[in-house]
Amino acid sequence: MQGIALAERFYREYGEILTGEYAPFVSAGLVGNGSECFGFDDELSRDHDFDAGFCLWVDDEAPEEAVRVLTERYEALPDSFMGVTRRAVSAGAERRKGVFLTSGFYRGLIGLGRAPASAAEWLAIPDYALAAATNGRVFTENATDFTYVRNRLLHGVPNDVLLKRLARALILAAQAGQYNYTRCVRHGETAAARLALSEFVLQSASAVYYLNRRFPPYYKWILRGLSSLPDGKEIAELLSSMLLETAYGVCADGIEEVAARLLGELKRRGLTFGRENYLEPHAYRVAGQIRDEALRQTHIMS
Repeated sequence: MQGIALAERFYREYGEILTGEYAPFVSAGLVGNGSECFGFDDELSRDHDFDAGFCLWVDDEAPEEAVRVLTERYEALPDSFMGVTRRAVSAGAERRKGVFLTSGFYRGLIGLGRAPASAAEWLAIPDYALAAATNGRVFTENATDFTYVRNRLLHGVPNDVLLKRLARALILAAQAGQYNYTRCVRHGETAAARLALSEFVLQSASAVYYLNRRFPPYYKWILRGLSSLPDGKEIAELLSSMLLETAYGVCADGIEEVAARLLGELKRRGLTFGRENYLEPHAYRVAGQIRDEALRQTHIMS
């Protein structure tokens, strides 16, 4: 059983008794850092930071004693559930489960105790942090603070922010894959060529996330997550095969195929035009659609 299903079963068995009179102020679920929050965990994942716990998010306006009382009740839960130990946290790891004040929970993930209020605040948060703050499963949604922030992060990202990140991903993909990969190979710099190819894969995958109004997770999960996006499975398989390929011609052809797919999608959405196969000019055209003038004038790679 994967961690998120285990967490929900644990909560369903004890949650009503646990939350008690504070239930109107509490949401429950499993969201945040860790492969189980993305649904990517397996048996190997249980060697660290894996347990049978769940998260309780408490409204900031809940009665003053709510967090303390709920924490005491949570700590009094059985030490194991369905054969899985509850407190399996490695030394130095941040607390991932238990009782959280909503603002404190989000501050620990994105550096803000609330939803971002400006493009600058959105852009200051790393992609992987936004991915962690919007993953997982919510079992109950009584805490209005938690629900509001989660919905803002899931559905309220400004279009300008996505365009900015998309433009950056496109130009970095162009430079790494369509330009530097081939040059590194011709210079005989095989290791540098592999780095260029890896950067192309990461940036191309990120572009697909942004086109789907999603944020790419930590790099080791980016291709796996890509497969779950609409029309993402084929491009994820193509990018994965390129990383395993050593033949220059196959990789070079793969780069151009991925670039062509990205361009096709950009044109379908009305985000670019023109006949160039190179992604860089299209990156500037995407950036040119940013409405906020100050943001539009910032460096395309920022």
